[in-house]
Amino acid sequence: MSTLTRLTIRQFRNVIPTTLEFRPDINVLLGGSQTGKTTLLRLLSTVVDHPDEALKDDPFDVSWRIAKEQLELECAMTRPRTESSTDESGASRFPRTFSCTLTDHGTEVLKGDIGPDGTRIERDGRTEHHRYPLVTSPFTILRLVLSKHDAPMELRYRLITFSLLTAGRLDEGLEGYHALLDLEGWRMGINGAWNLRAVPSSFRDLLDTDPIGTTLTFTPGFLTHAVRALGFDSASARFDIERLPAIPSGYLTQLRNLRFVFKHADEEIPHDLLAPEEKRLLAFFAHADASRTILIADEPMHGFHFKWVTDCLRQVGNRQVFLTNQNPLLMDVLRFGSAEDVRRTFILCKQAHDESGARLVWRNPTEDEAESFFQAHLAGGQSVSEILRAQGLW
Repeated sequence: MSTLTRLTIRQFRNVIPTTLEFRPDINVLLGGSQTGKTTLLRLLSTVVDHPDEALKDDPFDVSWRIAKEQLELECAMTRPRTESSTDESGASRFPRTFSCTLTDHGTEVLKGDIGPDGTRIERDGRTEHHRYPLVTSPFTILRLVLSKHDAPMELRYRLITFSLLTAGRLDEGLEGYHALLDLEGWRMGINGAWNLRAVPSSFRDLLDTDPIGTTLTFTPGFLTHAVRALGFDSASARFDIERLPAIPSGYLTQLRNLRFVFKHADEEIPHDLLAPEEKRLLAFFAHADASRTILIADEPMHGFHFKWVTDCLRQVGNRQVFLTNQNPLLMDVLRFGSAEDVRRTFILCKQAHDESGARLVWRNPTEDEAESFFQAHLAGGQSVSEILRAQGLW
């Protein structure tokens, strides 16, 4: 499974330059208000190929590493500060540059550079130049270039393992819940590809078939888990199906008006009658299902009781997780095998002031802080949240 192992920030907003290192499982951002925790989650989403709309015009200079077993991908992306703004469609016109180096067991197998003027690729001892500028996902451009120039399928597959890793950032409120209900999809004809991205994987499994009739009723995998957590007997999801004439021939199939119906005894409960916390739990389960290997969430378990926290962690599975958290119940289920585990698990977010004004400080605990925490953890007698508070880390 692909995981983000490191992020280096050389320039981004008012953040002091830093390098952050991460664990392959749960990573927790700690800090008070106005310390940039949500902003960091947005940046993490952007670097793992799910650009956050809130950062579309921000200049930055960042690099990161993604690893999967023996494969490592080193990436860098810049967007310099310019006088450019947005075009008529609202898309950013800031020039970006992207570079990457893919290694297998330490041996370089691909090097790519993409900018406003085109793409350059180095592989097998030769250099290729192409006209594709950086106007979409860099991984999409690299795969397009390689597919058009008969690159080995194995190399193209390697790049796929580093793209579409996440469904982006789940908001702490009901934004994710409403985004789930607003989900729509369409495709041309029977064999066309659905235009869905960052949707629950159990939806994609369903859409491998051609839906018939005017209503599509199904039970995606994440909904089965949500039923168990919420204490219902069963539930179903329903899409309305519309078929519209398409040009030059055939038809367009559209899925819209998604809703959920839960059953308890002989009673049917529509999704809009769920309590706010139940809606947030449903959204979290759907978001986890949509996040292929990396899950990013803002206070996803705020106010949840212990059973729901446990249910959420079970739904996470073996994904890498980045989240903000103020729920001590989540902290207290974290486990550490070494001081290095401690150091990579936590990202401390604080404000500082210098001659240029307010600055954001994002860092891992120092080696001494991590060792002190780990020894207290080994000694027992204190929960994780208590150690964090006692040592001034939370």
